[in-house]
This record gives sequence, structure tokens and C-alpha cells, in this order.
Amino acid sequence: TGATYGANAHVGVIATGAAVPTPARHPRTESYLGTSWKVSKNEITGGNLAGVGTYADAQITGPEADIRGMFWNGSSWSLTGGNQDVAANTVGANVPGASGEIYGMNKFILASPKVFLQGAYNSGTGLMSDALRTGTNLLPTADPYRTPTYSGSFTHMANANGETVNAALFNNNASPENDIVDWVFVELRNISSPTVAPVVQTRSVLVQRDGDLVDVDGTSPVYFKNVDAGNFAVSVRHRNHIGLSTNPAVPVGLGLATTSLNFTSLAPASLFGTDNVNYARVNNINMLYGGNSNINTNIRYGGPGNDKDFLLLTGLSSNPGGVISNIYSPFDLNMNRTIRFGGPSNDKDFLLNSPLSSNPGLTRNQSLPN
Repeated sequence: TGATYGANAHVGVIATGAAVPTPARHPRTESYLGTSWKVSKNEITGGNLAGVGTYADAQITGPEADIRGMFWNGSSWSLTGGNQDVAANTVGANVPGASGEIYGMNKFILASPKVFLQGAYNSGTGLMSDALRTGTNLLPTADPYRTPTYSGSFTHMANANGETVNAALFNNNASPENDIVDWVFVELRNISSPTVAPVVQTRSVLVQRDGDLVDVDGTSPVYFKNVDAGNFAVSVRHRNHIGLSTNPAVPVGLGLATTSLNFTSLAPASLFGTDNVNYARVNNINMLYGGNSNINTNIRYGGPGNDKDFLLLTGLSSNPGGVISNIYSPFDLNMNRTIRFGGPSNDKDFLLNSPLSSNPGLTRNQSLPN
């Protein structure tokens, strides 16, 4: 409608009979069709082309009600004109450019956060250590935050299908800065007020040595399903660090195109809490405080519920001279694949000297929006 046409104007359409492949269709997509419609326009200027395709029940993966009509132009997705009729088995969208694909899948938003974990960070290289995966890999291929060790402190929301990865993802990368360090836990939060931002969805994803957070294929942005574009707060947590969040008073806009979110360089006003109180600031770089051996909301060396005693009494069963090597554990505070209370590179000294700045009476408290 509303177009002008050349002498050889035409529209070509073909049903592919196949799902749009990843990574164009994000690997965490849960509702999608096993067909798409490739569309091309020739000698047509302006106006609006709205296409609708019919699919079969056998081509549906996931809940059909979650599917939305979308358009892929070869580099980005659009929901403009998107429609779906469950009763008629049709899906459609506007075709704004010369060519692309009409497709049906669940809506989503994307984020590309970057964070540093103090326990793994090396100020000399500006990268994190990947000791947990080098040699014999210790990193689990399935989300550790769903296991009994961590599930009491990390609760998934709107994310019933657990994350898993191919073990080959932990092999050496062609670019060493992209080697995997560990799993992290990400919270997407709606904003109710400058201090209140309830969690609406969680994800477990991977963090690389340079701090980039990537999804289960090791390259894609972090994906949140069935969420409309809008303004949010984003929190990042780790199994033996205290979490860090963006400030709800400074909303983060997220949509179909990924948004970069560099926690390491965000100004204090854009982060929730106070630097060098609720999150570490090393050489003008923000990072999550490490040393949280008992997986609670604070880091402390003495007093009730402290991390030093928990490291000794539980992690090493009251054996201060004991060493446990080649282990994936919250007690490995400096993330060097060894639990150690004394001797070189021990976890007790890391706890005191790094997050607590050599002050045994200091407490670091996690600060996240309510």
C-alpha cells in the first residue's frame, strides 16, 4: 500500500520450511516456528508491505501463544506490524526493506554487560584469571546456581529451562581474552522507584577474561525472553562475590538490539551503592567484591557469620594446614582452583587483604535494589 512501482515491479516470497538459524535466532529462544518466509522487493519505492504466512502445527516449538510475528533484515529484528493468529496458524510482519525474512518466535530483549570479579582479577594484565578451566576443566557444563550448594542463595525467576553449554566452550579461544572464567547470575529488574527494582527474570551466563558476559553459545548477548523493550535495572551476582547493580534512578534501556553495559567503567551515579563500600574500585575500575565464602550478603573477617571461620570450619573441616586442590567451590575465594587457609596464595589472606583492605574489623555489605 502507498508505494510507487517501476515497470518490472514485483514481490517474491518463498517458504523456507526451516527455522531461522542461530545466532540470528538466539540459542535461548524457546518458542519459534520451523519455517520462515523470505521476501524480496524489486522496483518498489516507499509504501508499506505487510506479509502474512501460514504454518502447520508440526512446525511449532514451545508455547504457540508466545510466538510473535517478526522481521529479520539480515542484521536486526523488528516487531513492527507483527501479528499472530493462533486459531488460523498465521504469523506476519511489515517488510520495511528490499529483502529479509518474516518469522515467528517469542519476543525478547538483549544486553551485553561487562563485569570484573575481584577474586579472579589481575591488575597487571587487566584481565581475569581463567584458572578454573585451564588444565583439567573444573567449570560445570550446567548452571551451578541451580545446584544445592548455591540454590538457597540464588533463586531463578521466569527461567524454568536450565542453562547448559557444550564442554568445548571451555577450550582455549583463538583470542585469550575471550576464554571463559566462570558462570555468573544476572537479574533483570523492573523499576518501581529510584530505590525499588524487583527482579522479573534471571539468567545464568558466562563471563570471559575481559569481563564480557555471553550467553550459552559463548558469543551471543544475554537474552531475556518474552519481555518488551523498556527501561530496567540490571544486577550481576557471583557465587562467592557480593552483587553489583545499576542504579534504578539511572534506567538502562533494553530492546531487540543489544545494549552495552560496562559495569567496570560506569560512573558512581549509575551504580547502586557506594564505591569502595558496596563494590570495589581498583585503579578506577569497578568490580564485585570477592571473599563471600558463606554465600550471604556480606563479607567479613570476624564477628558472627564471618567468612574466615566458615572457610576454615566448613571448607577445610577445621584443618588450617589442609589444602584441597582442583576443586570448583565457593571456598576458593581467589579462584585459583585450590582451597588453602595458610601458605602461599591462600584464601584467608585474600579475604583480609583484598576485599577488606587489611582491616579485620571491616564489613562489606551487598547493596541491591529492593
